[in-house]
Amino acid sequence: MAYIALAPGAPLGDALLAGVGTGVLEKFEVIKEWVEVTEMTKTNPENKAIYDRYYNIYKKLYEANSEIFKLLSQIPS
Repeated sequence: MAYIALAPGAPLGDALLAGVGTGVLEKFEVIKEWVEVTEMTKTNPENKAIYDRYYNIYKKLYEANSEIFKLLSQIPS
């Protein structure tokens, strides 16, 4: 995982996706010209078991709620 100087966050990612999607930017790698990585971290393999447990719970929650989300999306605003 990389930490980015000044942490511009989601709007910068949105701009990148829009630029590539519309053809204004040729490729996603242009992001390397826009930001400066200030620190790199690596995942701790010892935490894999707990991450897997959380991910399995997430998948069950998603599956259990997907029909509810579809119904909610059909309600007129």
